[in-house]
Parts: sequence; structure tokens; C-alpha cells
Amino acid sequence: MSGVPQRYVPTSPRASRSGFPSSTHVLQPYSGARAAEESTLDPKFRRRSRKFFKTGRVLEALITQPADDEDGSVKSSESSFRVAHGERVFSKTRKYVIVLEYDRHCVVLPITTYNGQGVAKHGVVKAEHGIIYTGKTIPVVSDKEHPKIGEAPMQQHAIQVTPDDRTQLLQPRSRVVYSKPYVIEENQKVKSFGMLAESDIGPLQDQFREAMRLASGIPLAWTHDRSIPGLQLGEPQPRQDLQRQVL
Repeated sequence: MSGVPQRYVPTSPRASRSGFPSSTHVLQPYSGARAAEESTLDPKFRRRSRKFFKTGRVLEALITQPADDEDGSVKSSESSFRVAHGERVFSKTRKYVIVLEYDRHCVVLPITTYNGQGVAKHGVVKAEHGIIYTGKTIPVVSDKEHPKIGEAPMQQHAIQVTPDDRTQLLQPRSRVVYSKPYVIEENQKVKSFGMLAESDIGPLQDQFREAMRLASGIPLAWTHDRSIPGLQLGEPQPRQDLQRQVL
């Protein structure tokens, strides 16, 4: 398995044995582009032990995606490559927060600013996003990010990150994309950015579940079986029943 983050895209309400919908599509990485990019990676990007991949960890990882799949994310490092069949792809590093952890992989949510626009960007569904920040105070939300009449707002609980390096801060318009989960295998080279407070892990998971319900119309419940790599479709579980894994 490649270490490149792979996105699960639910397209069917029918659950598979993995816990994800049976027609879930996994993006396949472009290995040539990945190899070229990894050769110049910051040495702080390295393979980690299993205990590193803990719910609430904010990390940076290398992703590769088609050029026409660009979403205006923060580009801390980006390169363009021509791959098979003449297709152009982008390879870059991106920040994620771990929302669920399993034996050999974790489910992560991307962090983006949409090029500094936040959820004011055209076409963005505000209710599928939430504030994530560093520092002692929650950044002020711009007027353009406030919901219009009939539009649902962002998820209400702002998530605070304590960075490993206090000089490395998230940009004020940083947003968690709750409706766009990815999977990172444990052989991925990653760089640690910081950790959430324990008190923010429950709200992070609750808002992930709510955003996925809004996006798909299907309620999600956490699986209690660590051998099943995913989420189960079904009725939401009470907070105290959420899977919590302390490594």
C-alpha cells in the first residue's frame, strides 16, 4: 500500500464489510510524482510508530491529486508533474487532523483556507466546515463567511490546536473540512504539527458525524471493532459510546 493519503468518497448508502459504503472509491496515488516530491521532502517528514497516529493529532502529509481537482488549499509546498496519458497532477504537503484511529491506518480531515477566503469561497457548503485555530483566542469570522438567509452556518465548536513549535501558527481563515475524510496508512511519511486539547476531541468527532450526515443524508455511528477499518452506517451513538483509543 502507498503512503499517500487516499480519499474515501461515499456514493451509496449501502454499507460494506469495511464499514464504508460498498461503492466507495479510493483515489489511487501517482507513484512517479510522489517519488520525485519525496526526494526533496523536509527531513522532519518521516515514518512514525503506531502510537503517533492518535486522535486529535494535527500533522502534515504529502498528497498528489489531478490538476483539475485543485480546491484552493493552502500550498505550503507544491509541484506539478506530467504523468501517464499526459495527465498533469499536483503534489503538495497539506495539514490534516486525525478524527479516528485504527490498527494500521487513521481517518483524517483536511485543513484549508481556500486561498484565504475561508468558507466565503463560492460553492463551499459552510455547514460542512468548522474553525480550527492556534493561539489563545478564536479568530474573527469575516462578514462574507456568515451564512446567508436560508443557509446553515459553520459547525459551532471552534477547535484549538497547540502547535509543537509555538512560532508555527495556523492562518486565521483555517477551516476543517468535516465532509471530506481521507485515510492515511501508517507507512506514510508525515510531519507533526500539534495536538488538540482532550476537551476538543469529542466535539471534533461529533461535528464530523454531523457534517457527514448533512452531506450524505445518512447518519453515521462509530464502529466498536478495531479490526474494521471504517465507520458504520446507522443511528448515531451517545457520546459515551464513541470509540476512544488510548495508545
